[in-house]
Amino acid sequence: MKFLNLNKGKFKFIIIIAFPAFTILLSALYFLTFRDTPSLTMLVFYHILLSLACTFAVVIGIFISGYFSYSQQKLLFNKKLFIDFFNKYNFKTELINTNSKWHLTQELKVGEIESYPVIIFKKSEKSKFINVVVELDLTQNKDSKFAELQNIFKGKNASVKQGAVLKLIHLSDNIEEQVKSLIDIIKSKELNPAIRKATH
Repeated sequence: MKFLNLNKGKFKFIIIIAFPAFTILLSALYFLTFRDTPSLTMLVFYHILLSLACTFAVVIGIFISGYFSYSQQKLLFNKKLFIDFFNKYNFKTELINTNSKWHLTQELKVGEIESYPVIIFKKSEKSKFINVVVELDLTQNKDSKFAELQNIFKGKNASVKQGAVLKLIHLSDNIEEQVKSLIDIIKSKELNPAIRKATH
């Protein structure tokens, strides 16, 4: 399973962090009063067992959440509509959070439309939308232009953040038309595309 292979090191890290944390938290067992006081050996056994159970519950919960997001995006991007769009603009798959121990590694689609770097991904909590990011040149120092863009995008599922335009596009919309329309607005404000480095 690719998702597990991408994140197995992170799950090991979570176990290494979570097990000692639960072991410390559950040390309160030794101070509880029981009707039939168990032996010290049994208390230690219950302590370790509960710590392991809580640790694996956390790992399983994180895995299910991450895999659900990963698989939902995979299913969506394997549809002909997206395959054709990605092939037309030579989109490639890149990984995000590869160097982070605290965030799961996920996949993004990255391409270029009219010289603008475009990133496309899907978040599971926005089931009927995809996220589109158009990266802009931060060296332009055109704060007024960024502010104008922000005003234009108010109430349109779009915003300007950290030198990029972020937009939610409904799955029922024409993806190509929506992205090109977004880029046309950006170009009208004379904002140049970013020179992009690989995502980590």
